[in-house]
Amino acid sequence: MTQLFDTGERTRTTSRRYNEPMYSFLNTSAWPSAERVRQFWEGWFAQYDDGKKPALAARFRSCDYHPHLSAFLELFTLAVLKGGGYEVEIEPPAGSRALEFLASIKERDLKLYAECTATGRRVAEAGADAREADVLDAIDKVPTGRFILGVNFLRRGAAAPPLRDIRQGLVAWLSSLEEKETHRSVWTWEDRGWTIKFWAVPAESDDTDDDGGGLGIIGPRIFDASEHLRLRAAIDRKASKYGSLDEPLLVVTDSTEHQTERDLMTALLGDVLWHVNMVTRDVTVGREPNGVFYDAKGPRNVALSAVMHGHFGALSFADIDRSLVLVHHPFASRPLPLGFFPFCEERHFDRETGKLVAAPPTMSVGEFFGLPAGWPFFDQDPRRE
Repeated sequence: MTQLFDTGERTRTTSRRYNEPMYSFLNTSAWPSAERVRQFWEGWFAQYDDGKKPALAARFRSCDYHPHLSAFLELFTLAVLKGGGYEVEIEPPAGSRALEFLASIKERDLKLYAECTATGRRVAEAGADAREADVLDAIDKVPTGRFILGVNFLRRGAAAPPLRDIRQGLVAWLSSLEEKETHRSVWTWEDRGWTIKFWAVPAESDDTDDDGGGLGIIGPRIFDASEHLRLRAAIDRKASKYGSLDEPLLVVTDSTEHQTERDLMTALLGDVLWHVNMVTRDVTVGREPNGVFYDAKGPRNVALSAVMHGHFGALSFADIDRSLVLVHHPFASRPLPLGFFPFCEERHFDRETGKLVAAPPTMSVGEFFGLPAGWPFFDQDPRRE
């Protein structure tokens, strides 16, 4: 019988390493919380089509985060549809192609197609991400005394940095700090194309600088300013792949990268344009007609009904800092009715005013699945070494 996870004994009690594949940690951890997550996803995987389980499981088990996330997103979408009371057909035909899901619910007289797309990091950036993770692993065990250590990567080189030099420099800097120090101290390491900023905050300090944290608190990564282009291209492919459809089409997205709500709205509506009137000194904001929903010629991708977007994984899905966002296509040929995914912040355009209307979620993803608050209870795990 095909399963997502191994069935052997698990004795590992350490936390996930920064450069460790997500599946590897999930599969080997002896934390009670990890076991709850495994059981949860095995339960939904059991409802997947038997003939298609081996292929999905192989991608889910991948050490490459992108195919793992892609497989997880399909399993998550299946769970959302079935958890919402839908009957689900896997890989229904659409002409010469097959979509991922066709969901139907008799009580609401609704059918909809669902497609998933996980955007991923550029090949050139994959190595840099791995090298960054190696640095984090190397410094994670550096003794920090009474200080909380923070790190932020300002620049990443093309080759691996000398980890021993970083550790030795970090130890020397921390040792130089006065025991009575009460404010945040900063040290920057630069070499071989890398610029890494460290800061140390006394544990009893009330320092709340948004730029700060400890190792345990890691500063923002070098964000890719073109994430909206990657997201736009991925949604475009899904929205135009099947031509016209006889039911609404929902595209569910996730990413290995950090993508903001601004990335999503820019992908869908077009690049932001600032208009400055030098005479009146008025400033207005508009959109370039180059989004998924419309371009200079008018509405496009009208077979697409709505996009569900989030940044989450198999461990974090039930405890997402920000709710998932569901944006409705204003010109969809087959609109998706409102209110079918209560864990999403739902956005649509009012037909009378043309203004974007946002409705907050009425429950969390965990509540949608009937999970208790705090699940899977990471705080009850053994001490992380």
